[in-house]
Amino acid sequence: GASREEALRLFRDLLISVTSFFRDPRAFEVLANDVLKPLIERYEGPGPLRIWVPGCATGQEAYSIAILLAEVQEQSQRKLAVQIFATDLDQRALSIARTASFPIGIQDEITQSRLDKFFVKRGNRYFVTKAIRDMIVFSVHNLISDPPLTKLDLISCRNLLIYLGSHLQKKLIPLFHYAIKPGGFLFLGPAESLSVNRELFRTLHTKHRIYHRRVTALDPPRKLDIPLVNLNRFGGDADDVLGDVDLFRFAQQIILGEFSPQWVVVDDEGQVQTLSSDPAPFLKMSTGQFKNSIIAMAQPSRKPKQQTSLRVPAWPI
Repeated sequence: GASREEALRLFRDLLISVTSFFRDPRAFEVLANDVLKPLIERYEGPGPLRIWVPGCATGQEAYSIAILLAEVQEQSQRKLAVQIFATDLDQRALSIARTASFPIGIQDEITQSRLDKFFVKRGNRYFVTKAIRDMIVFSVHNLISDPPLTKLDLISCRNLLIYLGSHLQKKLIPLFHYAIKPGGFLFLGPAESLSVNRELFRTLHTKHRIYHRRVTALDPPRKLDIPLVNLNRFGGDADDVLGDVDLFRFAQQIILGEFSPQWVVVDDEGQVQTLSSDPAPFLKMSTGQFKNSIIAMAQPSRKPKQQTSLRVPAWPI
């Protein structure tokens, strides 16, 4: 009904969909020369070159990278199979990206030579050519809770981390390290930097936020307690699944640690077995002899509700 539509509108308003072609052109020039060119010239496989663009919004960043790849391959006279996985939470933005159709105003962001070579103009719209469009797979993906891709040569995440806050950045940077191949690259936005987890990446270009994945003591990735998985819906090979650790548990830890209410687990007798940090708003420790009882430790205002809740052993307070 109307309430559902209002919720959907609010959800879309909260999503970040501000993007453009070749945002910060000099950074993309450096990306082409110092990342994409060596990747293409030295690439030995097996399989295609793999790039992930999380938080792709309406697709301009992914199309920009695809155009650079086409240019570098032509210059290097080396044609490789390429897979660009562009993901976002916003299905409406993804539907726009899949059309490969953009308003005439993009001519202010793209050189005329690129417009002539990689776009077809129809009326007041520019359409990306099929060769560029075919490099990219657009799909819904939640960076926090869904399994990441694996065996990546490059992750370009230029419009997302600054909105997540430092607490989630600390958890996502190791995830990116795990998802990228040894020797692969990470490309961040102009307002983002690796202020944490610096041991995982070497800075290639400070100004342009380009980083080179280090081989660390955490390799192989299974030592991160994160499994090697591949999202089959992105067209990955079955042999990408190299581990059997449940990444869903890892995602749960992030969500529960950041957003869940306080909780306590008790046994059938009301004895506290484990609890979350700082339960002070709900429980208190009295002076004198310690009593391991949820009823004894409960704040007075919570006791009537808690006494009726002891029918279940796992009970949020």
